[in-house]
Amino acid sequence: MLRCITAGKETLISTNCNAEAVAKLVKDHQIFCPNCGGDVIFKNGTVNISHFAHRVAECKYVGHEPETKSHIKGKTILYEWLRGMFPTAFVQYEMHIPTTGQIADVYVEHIDGVYAGVKWAFEFQHSQMTIAQWEERHNLYESVDIQDFWIFDKAKFMKFSSARDFTDARRTVKFDEHIYDKTGLLYFLDLEKSELSIEFNYIKTPRTIMVGGYDRTQYFTYHEPRDNSIPISSVRVRKCRTFDYFVLVTDSLEFYMEDRLRYVLRILEQKAMEKKEALYLERLLEKGNHARITYGDKFADRFKDIIADSDGELNYYQTLFSPDDDSYDKELELMREDVINLNIEQFFSKYKRIVEAAVSNREEYRVFKASDDISLRVLTKYVNLADLRLVGLLKEQGDMTLQEYLSSKYKDNISLSVYVYTKHRDTLNRLERRKRRNQDYINEMLSKINRELLVYGSSHTAMDYAIEYRNLGSIDEVENCIAQIKEKFYVRDPLADELTN
Repeated sequence: MLRCITAGKETLISTNCNAEAVAKLVKDHQIFCPNCGGDVIFKNGTVNISHFAHRVAECKYVGHEPETKSHIKGKTILYEWLRGMFPTAFVQYEMHIPTTGQIADVYVEHIDGVYAGVKWAFEFQHSQMTIAQWEERHNLYESVDIQDFWIFDKAKFMKFSSARDFTDARRTVKFDEHIYDKTGLLYFLDLEKSELSIEFNYIKTPRTIMVGGYDRTQYFTYHEPRDNSIPISSVRVRKCRTFDYFVLVTDSLEFYMEDRLRYVLRILEQKAMEKKEALYLERLLEKGNHARITYGDKFADRFKDIIADSDGELNYYQTLFSPDDDSYDKELELMREDVINLNIEQFFSKYKRIVEAAVSNREEYRVFKASDDISLRVLTKYVNLADLRLVGLLKEQGDMTLQEYLSSKYKDNISLSVYVYTKHRDTLNRLERRKRRNQDYINEMLSKINRELLVYGSSHTAMDYAIEYRNLGSIDEVENCIAQIKEKFYVRDPLADELTN
């Protein structure tokens, strides 16, 4: 390790401490591991970088890597580079993260400026690790909003093909591919040259050879551009415009990296969506349970109907539509956002009345469907059961009953149906009787008068015909259509006496 603390909580860095003073502290057992508190010694060799080591055993924290010459040197290069690039930030070796139990090789926390509050963990990886181990450590950092940068020892991790004439082709393994797909980039550090290789554009080149009389094609992986290694002093950090996420770039490669950086952005967008979806479902469950316990099953069921997609799925995102579609429900989007942002009391203070309206609307709608009152039956033409769950409709309805809301909104239309049903009932009754005997003929005649008057299906009453008059423009238009019905059926229908007797 490169950092320790004294009994007086003073921090010592192995590469710039007073060796004689530290030797005395070691002798008196007065220096300790800053993470586990274990007793440490000082190794001030002439070959290896000066460092501290546990007197008895290594730390047992998540992801601890046994110290080697390469590991120490890699951490040192990263530490010095970060200290030079961010002089006002808190940059520390081997920082213990209490909430996750990890020790970051180099930890950075920005104190001021545009990056204030941003936290990074730089991990120099020299020893082999599994995908599962990397996932665990990566997810732990992510869980506490620390962005982790994984810098791999180039000598250990970057492998090349041994095929003849293809010695500069990469030999990738599943571990490399997994991290490349998951984060979008790979970083390799050359300890001898202090160069960073940024991997962002792999390409495959085929080679076909004759084997046993048959063509055999092999594929070799390269990186384009081939020269993608840069002195670490030239590497800088670039921030994503949308998220607090950062990548390592350099002036010489940044232009070539743009396509891959767009891929990184898509990764971030997908992760943000998944994170928000998970948070939404967690908080929706809390509110759903509260609704059922506090307001009862009927209320809870209607709440679920309102908040669900048209197919009944409880998604945060309206996956079937984009915001530009006519079917996109903006009010539902706002309600789902409130599921996340409002506590239970705030949420139901805002939406309790809406859910109660949805409960009573279903009951009213059933009354409309069964009613013999045309002024109620006609209301079913303006909504259906699916409409009664729309947040926009429920908000617009306000404190009115469904009957009051629809009757007010479609007052003029309803009055036309009531008018024709009241004044011209006899004509409609005769049309109903004629419909039973010659359905196709009735539809043909009505379509020539006004297609708005067509009634589809096999069994219709005079009221059903009257309801269709709601779509006409005025009473004059109603009277004109009734006159044409009487005239056309009287002149052209061989059985027109049924309409005149």
